[in-house]
Amino acid sequence: MAKRLALAVAVAAVVAAGAYVGAWFVPFLAGLVAGVASSRFAFVTVPSAALAAVAGWAIPLWVMALRGLPAGATAQVIAGLAGLPPYAAVTVAVTLLLAALQVFVGAWLARALLPRRAITGRR
Repeated sequence: MAKRLALAVAVAAVVAAGAYVGAWFVPFLAGLVAGVASSRFAFVTVPSAALAAVAGWAIPLWVMALRGLPAGATAQVIAGLAGLPPYAAVTVAVTLLLAALQVFVGAWLARALLPRRAITGRR
């Protein structure tokens, strides 16, 4: 349990650092790693990586809002331009869902491209 928690904190920190520098694709890379490692190590699971990625994106958004940056106003404009209801919470929710979706797609791609024998070591 401690290994899973430590790994989730590490994934959240890496995704948060990626979000801070504008690397929006870091959750996809975390999904690739989780997909490769999910059958080798029991403590690595794709859903926990997705939750960590959501937390990793939520933390920088929350910090920007606490610092007084116009994160809410920006989110409202983005929602309006995307054809969504012009509420900041909608844009934040869509952003966090996209982070989770990137993890699941990355894990799916890793599992699809690697043969089962290469992942598990079985013949």
